[in-house]
Amino acid sequence: MLKAQYLLITIGICLLVGLGWLGLRLVGSGKPDMVVTLPAPAANVAPATAPPTATPPPAPGYNLPPMVAPTAMPSTLPAVVNIAVNDIAPPPFIPTVNEHWAEADLTKAEVRLYQGQASQAVFQISYGRGDTANTTTYAGLFTVYVKDASLHQSVVRGEYIRYWVGFDPKWANGFHSVIMDSSGRVIDARLGQPISSGCIRTTVSDAAAIFAWLRVGAQVWVHY
Repeated sequence: MLKAQYLLITIGICLLVGLGWLGLRLVGSGKPDMVVTLPAPAANVAPATAPPTATPPPAPGYNLPPMVAPTAMPSTLPAVVNIAVNDIAPPPFIPTVNEHWAEADLTKAEVRLYQGQASQAVFQISYGRGDTANTTTYAGLFTVYVKDASLHQSVVRGEYIRYWVGFDPKWANGFHSVIMDSSGRVIDARLGQPISSGCIRTTVSDAAAIFAWLRVGAQVWVHY
């Protein structure tokens, strides 16, 4: 009976020792959880943020000036040279002693007849209104190339005139009387102003005097 008791006690002791050893093994083999501690943010420091994306500058704008159509002069209109003259200004050539020639001063609206250097007569005139190339009296030194004393109708302008003395063939300009009708009656006697289609007008009697004074080949100096 005692043996059985001792045996039970021994077995109990062994079980307790075994359970104790097993408990120690379990405790020793266990691993603690990993804990990561983040450092505390520094005081008064704003949390880092992503840098702002640079915005490209706006494209420059250009206000183009409005297109203006150029105003072109007629290709056939040469520049009119304004020659500053006075009563003692010499002509652009040297006349011989007995040479007959004429000076048309458009600023004074007069034509003067010369023999050599001596003035012989002066007449009031009208000249080109100058609103187009074909109505301009051009300055320069010209030569008489044609004469016609009859009452006739201008081929270029259709006006009736007398005592035509042409000196500018390019623009069909010359001396002639004031405007008449087909019967020879004066219908436009205006003088002293730019009203013609480019020719130099005078009274009928003055036109006759100019016609008689200037031969074909005579010099005509026109200036402003």
